[in-house]
Formats: sequence, structure tokens, C-alpha cells
Amino acid sequence: MNNIKTAPIAGLARRLIILVSIAVLSFSITAETAKPEIGQVIKDFRLKTSPARVDTYSNWSKPDRIVVRVDSDERLQWLQSAVPQVNLIGAGSYADAVSAIPGADGVM
Repeated sequence: MNNIKTAPIAGLARRLIILVSIAVLSFSITAETAKPEIGQVIKDFRLKTSPARVDTYSNWSKPDRIVVRVDSDERLQWLQSAVPQVNLIGAGSYADAVSAIPGADGVM
């Protein structure tokens, strides 16, 4: 009798362990592939150095408001410390970013 009652629980525990293992493996693979080397990014997108600073172009103006996809408030604060003269709007999801775009000068 005891084996009959514990068999479904043991099966559930085994499935739970498998699911958690898959989730952890997926996260570690994503974390490793989410950090491309800057040299590879420059090569992949064929980026080139501009012959002049962007602020010397006649049609350029300093951005006031930029929507930024972030994973935490701490990350937004860290980014904001690099550009204190610009209002960064943090967006935790694609939908948040889309809704914050009206009135923004840029999106990152």
C-alpha cells in the first residue's frame, strides 16, 4: 500500500527536478550567449568610426528622453549615472518600452 501512495509523489518530484534542471541549463546558456564581444559586434554590424563627432552635424540635437530596456532599477540607476543630463525611462518589458516611446528621443 505504501508504494502505491508514494509512487505518484516520486514521479512528480522526478518531473520537478527535470524541469528545474532544464530551466537552470537554459538560463546558463542564455547568460553565456547574451554577452557578445564588442569586436564581434563591430564586425557583425560593420560599424565604422565617423569622420566627425555626431554633435557637429547640423541636424543633431542632444536627446532629452531615452527609453531603455532594463532588468532592474539598479541597472537603470547605473546607466543614468553615465548620462545625468538625459532623462532615461526604464522599461522592463517590450510592452512597457512601446508604451514609453511617445515623446522619447531614442530607444535603447
